[in-house]
Amino acid sequence: MIEPERRERPRHACDLKVEVFLPDAGAGRHLGEGTLIDISLGGGLLAFPGPLWQGIPYVLRLTRPVVAVLPCRVQRGAGVSGENSTLRYFGLVFDLSPEQEGAFAVMLEILADREPPEAGRGRSRS
Repeated sequence: MIEPERRERPRHACDLKVEVFLPDAGAGRHLGEGTLIDISLGGGLLAFPGPLWQGIPYVLRLTRPVVAVLPCRVQRGAGVSGENSTLRYFGLVFDLSPEQEGAFAVMLEILADREPPEAGRGRSRS
């Protein structure tokens, strides 16, 4: 049975490559590359090959479909991908300013227009 969306800000299925940084003085420390699997104004699900820690601020840098810098933090660890995979999944919360949120909303509209009608539905929601 398909479960209705319960989130205040529904997520959109995607496949967005991102770079993950620890914010610090200057450009920040590059931790690696990951993939956002779904996304909303409030957060997203990140597949990433290394550990990330809950509550620590991070910065994601997207280059497609638009260039964006997204401050975020890990809300929860969501497991690993298979027994032999090095990918881990993390539920993120974005810490966007009102200006960033407005620009990001435009990008989400672009993604929503590209999303197949049934994409992202029927997955478990936590």
